[in-house]
Amino acid sequence: MLKNKFIHLAIGICTLVALPVAAMSATELAFEEGHFRYSQEALANAQKEINIVEINVSMNRRDASILFLKDPNDKSTFAASFSLDEQEFNGRIKSFGSSTRALKKKSVILKIKGAKWKGYQNIALKSMSSDGSLMREYMAWELMRDMGMMVPETFYVRLNINGTFIGYFLYIEWLGKNFLDTRGYDAASEMYQPDDAVYCGDFRHGSDIERCWNKYTQDGKDYSSLKALSKQIMAAPVESFDKFVADKFEDDSLVNWIATNTLTSDGDTYNKNYFMVKSGATKKWKVIPWDYDLTFGQSFDMFVPFPGSIFNERFQYYYTPDLGVFNPMKAKALLNENLKAKLYSRLKHLIGKEKNGSEKTFGWFSPTVMSARVEHLAKALEGGQVRQKYGKRSATSFIEQYDAVEHYGIARPFYIEANMFSTFEWNYRNTPQMKEYVAYTKGVDLTPEEIAKADTALLSEAHDVINPIGESKKGLDEHEFMAKLLEKPFTGRGVSGYSNKSLIVYDPGFGYVLARLDFKEQFRIADFQAEAEAFKPPMYVYNEGNPEQCIQRSWVLFSRIPSLNIKADVTLEYFDEHSQKNELGGVKDEHKVNLWVHSGDAWKPLLTEVNQKSNTLTVNDFRLQAGRIYRFIACSSAESALWSRPVSR
Repeated sequence: MLKNKFIHLAIGICTLVALPVAAMSATELAFEEGHFRYSQEALANAQKEINIVEINVSMNRRDASILFLKDPNDKSTFAASFSLDEQEFNGRIKSFGSSTRALKKKSVILKIKGAKWKGYQNIALKSMSSDGSLMREYMAWELMRDMGMMVPETFYVRLNINGTFIGYFLYIEWLGKNFLDTRGYDAASEMYQPDDAVYCGDFRHGSDIERCWNKYTQDGKDYSSLKALSKQIMAAPVESFDKFVADKFEDDSLVNWIATNTLTSDGDTYNKNYFMVKSGATKKWKVIPWDYDLTFGQSFDMFVPFPGSIFNERFQYYYTPDLGVFNPMKAKALLNENLKAKLYSRLKHLIGKEKNGSEKTFGWFSPTVMSARVEHLAKALEGGQVRQKYGKRSATSFIEQYDAVEHYGIARPFYIEANMFSTFEWNYRNTPQMKEYVAYTKGVDLTPEEIAKADTALLSEAHDVINPIGESKKGLDEHEFMAKLLEKPFTGRGVSGYSNKSLIVYDPGFGYVLARLDFKEQFRIADFQAEAEAFKPPMYVYNEGNPEQCIQRSWVLFSRIPSLNIKADVTLEYFDEHSQKNELGGVKDEHKVNLWVHSGDAWKPLLTEVNQKSNTLTVNDFRLQAGRIYRFIACSSAESALWSRPVSR
């Protein structure tokens, strides 16, 4: 799975200045399987030429050295000249951003004086400092654009200052009057964005609209339209919320927003990171998403102080659509049967389960297409990530980062399918956020802290809302069922009739990946079963092994085909979602962990590739023989220096 990445990296560094990037052949893909389908147009779109624009800045050398070293709250600007698209401009340059201002590689704004570029005087370049792969936000915008959503123009920028390569940045079109003008909105249109400092742009009952939102068009003090919308959202019944949305919103921007957040695991959005636009002509609203750097597996750790809460090496792909803070628009959309059905249909199309939309987006988020997209982007970006002046990463670190994004793209569709479209279908009515929904419908504007204190009472009231007196439950409650399953190991089975392909074995109840097999030899049919005993020290270890120095998980893998004898790269995963939910045990350095296997004779250490970002362990060219049961453990020991190594390609 991970071989030849360093070869690709060397090619990427050598071809840093060679653009455009050629599309990767589908025959190079390491991952193809038939569980999720996709169109050839979607696959070709994932490997299209990547637009990278060169911007050269000239400025005083002392100012240039200060620009990326300033205090995060220093908003001063410096005189500069810029060249892009064979045009020359004069103006000023400054750093900008919120949490990322404290990082070495800061986002910057080029302010043009006396002229415009594409109708704009401000050119915003996001540093992508929080994303070691440099591709998360880019892919999110590409997804939304391909879905037909109204989003800003984006492309990569190679920024040079005084002839020095600073790094790759992401250009994001400035959202303001010109953004609306170029999309046919008249002068009477309005644009609002939640204030990033107060975290209350979620339309809760009683929220102070003027304090929570900023207005960027027309009279900046007239918030009457947004106040009216807030009251209307409050009053709209769940049963007819789909009709309310059709009457008040343009196209499917609300459902598409939730679908995008579900696929990318973005919960950092529903109270601050989005725009609301009202057309002066139609009087209808549209949601415009914003800020997708902490997505595709980046995990928030609420148990540690900033910056570790945001900028950390934690990882997850297992959040349901209620991810993030409560927002009544999201809540009522998930509770309304028609809007929920529309959301489900959109997700099934994008992950490749139902061909109910455009060829371009059928299977956009399927494992095969996502793997192709990530590999293609990595080839274009890795040289710049390693060579950039600020926030540079080693070759190994960059490979680990984008390999984790690829693992997310492979694992996320399986999780979504298992949790939303399986026998025990996910239901918003059975989530903790229902407490906030009950408080909201009662007109109580509770903060998350107050809701936590009111757990018992609100849960009781939520139960009455979910299960009215006299109405019998329909079938088995999935959360009661899952609670019983937790007492048993995760277990799953995977079957493939393809040759030279990869197979995912996953737990159909939870959607967790148990094993990934990248076959190195041809076969007629492969049928494997896997189990994982989670959150507990291994029951069996090698002589002198300490279970507390092992990953708190053990795996069992075996073939159900009596005659199958095949070689494969075997990848296993473990949990490290945040500091209070992980399986690290006494392991301090994940890079010193290696796999051990027992197949009936004795424990044997295995040369292991470790990705501590995606929490995956891979052994290459492993021989799987029929009739044998393979038990794996992962431990940090004296052997580790000899048997473990970082990921490589």
